[in-house]
Parts: sequence; structure tokens; C-alpha cells
Amino acid sequence: MLFVFECPTCGARIEDDASVGGRRAHCPQCQGMVAVPESRVSCGTTLGGFRLERRLGKGGMGEVFLATQLSVDRQVAVKVLPPSFAADREAVARFLHEGRLAARLDHATIVTVYEAGEDGGNYYLAMAYVEGESLDQRLKRDGALPEREALAIVRAIAEALCYAWDEFQLLRRATATPAGASWSPTSTRCWQARRRQRQRPRAPVARV
Repeated sequence: MLFVFECPTCGARIEDDASVGGRRAHCPQCQGMVAVPESRVSCGTTLGGFRLERRLGKGGMGEVFLATQLSVDRQVAVKVLPPSFAADREAVARFLHEGRLAARLDHATIVTVYEAGEDGGNYYLAMAYVEGESLDQRLKRDGALPEREALAIVRAIAEALCYAWDEFQLLRRATATPAGASWSPTSTRCWQARRRQRQRPRAPVARV
């Protein structure tokens, strides 16, 4: 897998072999030697058939990128499992298993999962990209929602949770958060499960 990153000195694009980490690479523009970042995933990296274009978010459970699915030239969201989890075989197995289960869900208010896989030691989950703002962003901007709208949102989320549970009992340790509910331009609400941290770090439940 080819790892693409920017030179910290001149900003030039550097392509490097992602299978070899913790070393230095040559910058073709400024001719300097730069340290290869510990994280082997950045904008420009291709995982499977998905080219990462822009970072959408980052947290302790990994990074989410806007990406292009090269085979059909469409925008998707790709979540990448962080190195701390990728080193845990149990966490990786759970991440891939739950991602594949989530891909079998078919519900109007659940984000569609396309693929769960691995490329160059990086584990990823590709899903539909929902363009719009999260419920968390909406609340911070506008404050409390009107009662009728708030109840409609709660009902939509509850229906999605019930469906996912009935299908695969997929959400055993999930918790619904405002940051996980999003509006698309067509006003379709999509909810994504967030796993609550317990005792020790565990792999995130597949987004649904």
C-alpha cells in the first residue's frame, strides 16, 4: 500500500512504502530527509478501493475521512481503526465482524455500510457519506429543539436501534449521542452507534 503525506519543510507530496514504518523518507522537492509519520494513513492514501480525500473527524476511536470509491467514482465516509486497536487481534476481529453485520442492515435511517476490510495493516470501514450537520452541531447552534421535532428525532433513533437489535443484536454496548445523528440535504436522519468505553479500550461497534 502506498502511503502519501506532506513534507513538513516545504509541503511537497511524498509517496512512501507504508509497509515500512518508523524511518525517514526523501523529499523530491527540498531534497531533505523527513521522518515518516507514525500514522500510516493520511489524505491521499488509498485503502482497498477507497482514496482518502479529507479528514472529517478524529477521536480516540479512530479517524473518519471523506473518501472516493474509485471503482464507481462516488463519495463515501471511511473510518480507520487506530494503531492502538489494530494491534489487538480481538479488537480487530470484533471490528470487522460487526462491520460486516452492519453492512447487512437495510433501514431508511441507518447509514449504509459498504465494506469492512484491511489494507497494509490498516483496518477500515467504508459507509455512505451523509452530507450535513450532526444533531450535536444543530443543538449548539440553535439551542433546544421544539418539542414536536425532538420527539420525532427520538422516535426515528429508537426505531433504528430496535431494527438493528432485532436483526443481529448488534448494539449490545451502544449509546446514542447527539454527535451520531445527522441530517442529509434531503432531511433523512441517520444514526450511528457509538460504543461506550468500559474498563479497557475496545474496538468501536460498527457504525449503523
